[in-house]
Amino acid sequence: MKRGKCKLCLLDKPLCDSHLMPRALYNYCRGPAGNPVVANAKIIMESSRHVQHPLLCKDCEDVLNAGGETWMVPLFARYEGSFPFFDLLKAIGPDVSDNGYDGYAAAKNPAIKSEKVIHFALGVVWKAAVHSWEKGNREPLIETWARIRSPFGAFCSARPGSPNGWHSRSGSCGRR
Repeated sequence: MKRGKCKLCLLDKPLCDSHLMPRALYNYCRGPAGNPVVANAKIIMESSRHVQHPLLCKDCEDVLNAGGETWMVPLFARYEGSFPFFDLLKAIGPDVSDNGYDGYAAAKNPAIKSEKVIHFALGVVWKAAVHSWEKGNREPLIETWARIRSPFGAFCSARPGSPNGWHSRSGSCGRR
């Protein structure tokens, strides 16, 4: 493991090869040759390489995993057509329906752990905001978010269940 400054806790520690998107997501993106299909502004191709960088220490990587990734990943849509997260949403019916679209208040559904959904999404956005993820480029993908990196980092680094000053609301919408 490479040693360096963890982008989340800001301590000098051994760093994990952190993924921008969850490692398990690559299994959902496999092409005919068996490798995940990757894309950027210049190319679309199959590749066995993951988008990863020594970014977080093990403790902080574990916080992001426990905070939302471990709960959220098994609920992603599947190639064969199942979509467990959408099934959870539909279980209590929409809060709003308009012109063929339904809106769901996920926070009202006891089967959905809204804080995990929010933590997962903000963790991915935060990682994009603190590192470039593009070979040879040092500027983060979301460079205009510089002023909110710290609050996002504070939210993402909070241990699951701990108070952190953020009010959680979660919703989702989709076509019927």
